[in-house]
Amino acid sequence: MQQIFITSNYRSGVMLLTKMLSANSKVSIGSSVINYFRFYYNNKKFHPIKKKYRQVINDACDRLKKRQNIIIDKKKCFDLIEEKGISHKNLIQILNFELYKKFNPKIIGEAETNAWRSIPSFLKMFPDSKAIIVLRDPRDILCSFKKLTISKKGNYLITIFNCLDLINNTWKLKTKYKKRIIVIKFHELKKNKTRVIKNICKELNFKFEKRMLNENLFLDLKGKRWNTNYSYTFKNNLQKKTINRWKKIISPEDLYLCEMILKKQIKSLGLKLSNKKFTKQNIYDAEKKVAESNLILDSYNYWKSTGQGNDKFPLNPLDPKTWRDNKR
Repeated sequence: MQQIFITSNYRSGVMLLTKMLSANSKVSIGSSVINYFRFYYNNKKFHPIKKKYRQVINDACDRLKKRQNIIIDKKKCFDLIEEKGISHKNLIQILNFELYKKFNPKIIGEAETNAWRSIPSFLKMFPDSKAIIVLRDPRDILCSFKKLTISKKGNYLITIFNCLDLINNTWKLKTKYKKRIIVIKFHELKKNKTRVIKNICKELNFKFEKRMLNENLFLDLKGKRWNTNYSYTFKNNLQKKTINRWKKIISPEDLYLCEMILKKQIKSLGLKLSNKKFTKQNIYDAEKKVAESNLILDSYNYWKSTGQGNDKFPLNPLDPKTWRDNKR
């Protein structure tokens, strides 16, 4: 069974893409459902895997039941992993298969936030697989995440450093793995979804179906119609305006930081800078925001000394207190 891995940062449009792909009769892809790399592969709590595989299955099944009210047969998972052999690869396959088997897919996968650094591990596990990276205007991401996050102070600014790391790594990964990396620009998807989806189907070697463009056929994990409101941060006129929304709502200090740090990266997406002339007050306000958060100050200083970003989260994603229960 073909495996697909999708990643990006927060508020990038990944969930919409997974719904479009999963509307295909042969495809089932979840959005931040199991989060295998975050919770298990990169989590020392579950190392070594040959000794902790039962804990992985127990944890994954319990989390799915608690957050999504989805029940997976633990015994079946135990039997399958012990039959196939204990490995991360087999655990990913088994958990995904048990999660989506009622849809009888030929292609299966998951989208995981802030997991681009795990792409090489995924591609090594699955030699015939491909990874999709979604890139969105960092200024729109910043505005959307600022509105959504429960993190305090200026921690929402971490998206700037996430975007820096994501975009830089995307071009490096594309150079190294070539056709095994599919890069999707969100603004292009929104402007011409038919062309973009058809290209993805071609690169993944499965047939395009018109149903992939029909929101009425987008389903959640239980097979019910997906409520698209769960993917929107804003309401009213701003709800459907997912491109260039930042032009109406971004603060001058946020725009200053975003374009100062991500000038090269924004241009690499084929997007234009605002060319706004920032005042001394704008710059002062930006520096004040950076200093308010240890997370942002550390990220800023790291960028100043190395030119690099990071894949850090504003809150600990492994802590249940930080979870937002969304319908996937």
